[in-house]
Amino acid sequence: MILSIFIYALICGISILILHKQKNTLERFLVNCVLLMLGIITALYGLLISITLYNGKPIYLKKPIIFSLLFISLLLVLMLYNMYFIWKDVNSYNKTSSLIKKYIYNNRFSFFLFVIIFSISLVIFSYGFIYYIINNLPPSIALDLKDNFMDNGQRKSFAECIYFSAVTFFTVGFGDIIPRGIFFLGIILLEMTTSYLLTIISIPIFLSILIDGLRLDKKKK
Repeated sequence: MILSIFIYALICGISILILHKQKNTLERFLVNCVLLMLGIITALYGLLISITLYNGKPIYLKKPIIFSLLFISLLLVLMLYNMYFIWKDVNSYNKTSSLIKKYIYNNRFSFFLFVIIFSISLVIFSYGFIYYIINNLPPSIALDLKDNFMDNGQRKSFAECIYFSAVTFFTVGFGDIIPRGIFFLGIILLEMTTSYLLTIISIPIFLSILIDGLRLDKKKK
C-alpha cells in the first residue's frame, strides 16, 4: 500500500514538474493534454491487461482503480487551471503575425468550449470503463470487487455504463440504474467530485472570456 502511494505521488510530482518547466502557457497546455491522454491510456490499458492476462489466480483491482482515477482527475484539474493563464496569452495574439496564433485568437471561444467538452468526454468515458469492469468482472476473478455491481448484478453493456457515467457526472440521477457496494459508491462520489471541480474551474474561465471579449469589443468601437 505504501509503495503504491509512493509511486502515485512520484508520477503526480513528475507530471507537475514537467508542466511547470514549460514557460509558454500554450505549450504547457499542449503538454498537459499529452500527459492526460497518456495517463488515461496507461491507466485504463493497465487495468485491461491485468484482466486479459488472468492466469487463474485472484486479482485485486481496488487500489489500481483508485490511483488511476485520481491521476486522471489531477491532470484534468491541472489542465483547466492552466486554461486561465492560456487565456491571458491568447488575448495578446491579436497583434501577432503567426497565422496559427491569429486563428486561435479569432476562434478563442470555440477553442475553450472544445477543451471543456473534450475534458467532460474523457471523464465520462474513463469512469464508464471502470463501471463496466466493476459490474461485469466475475467475483471469482476480482475478489476485492465482490458485492459491487449495478442493479441485481446482471451484465451491462459498455454503452449502458457510459450512460450511467454521464448521468452521474451531470448529477441527474434518474434512478433507472442503481449502484451497489461501498467501493462502487465511493467511485461514484469521486466522479461527482471531479465534475464539481471541473465546473467551479471552467465557469469563471468562461465568464472571464466573455467579460474580456466585451471589453475588447468596446475598445475597438
